[in-house]
Amino acid sequence: MQINIKCDKIINLNGINNIELVEGTNQWYWATDYCSGDLYEAEELFNEGHEVNCNRLVFIKYPEGEVIEPVRREKGQYFGKPVFDDGCMFILLVNFLEGKIYIKRYQVDKKKVDTIAELRRSDIDDCYNLMLRVAPVFLSRDDNNGKYQILWPEKSEFEVEKGETVYRRENDFLISNCWYEGPDYREEEFIRRYPTGEKIECISGTFMDMPDGQRWLIK
Repeated sequence: MQINIKCDKIINLNGINNIELVEGTNQWYWATDYCSGDLYEAEELFNEGHEVNCNRLVFIKYPEGEVIEPVRREKGQYFGKPVFDDGCMFILLVNFLEGKIYIKRYQVDKKKVDTIAELRRSDIDDCYNLMLRVAPVFLSRDDNNGKYQILWPEKSEFEVEKGETVYRRENDFLISNCWYEGPDYREEEFIRRYPTGEKIECISGTFMDMPDGQRWLIK
């Protein structure tokens, strides 16, 4: 018996099996092998004296299936989660050997990579929840201890509530989601001032950004 299972494309990522949509676009996906866990886990292993193999970061264009690897892996470095803004891919890279944090920009149309920021790793406690957000792009860190830090291009630190996650910037504003367990579970969206973190509005419900650019409020 012949079984025909539809398969439109075969994407060869050399053993990487999971891809995710790049935040900020519906045309590009990203994937990494996470050979030593996520960025924070890899740093812990490195600090404990273990050899940490650098991971790979690849991008896949939809619907063409084109695969690119704009920044090659090198000894001592590890990639975090990328984001997309204004026609460019922004890549978070930490070099453990150098003690440096780099933000690299891949200009998709020009197929060009440059470094737009270089920070000292010693300027932060660790790489826990260290990530890029959009838009425009900024680098942040949530230490899960009531403090949220903006590290680049501005620097600030402010208090957040228990259960609150800052997940997006819209020019001069930050959007965060906060969940409450009791007595009845509920969620709220906070609008904060960027970069100070001043809370200026609280909205009952949860925002959902749809594939066509619409934003729905689920209440």
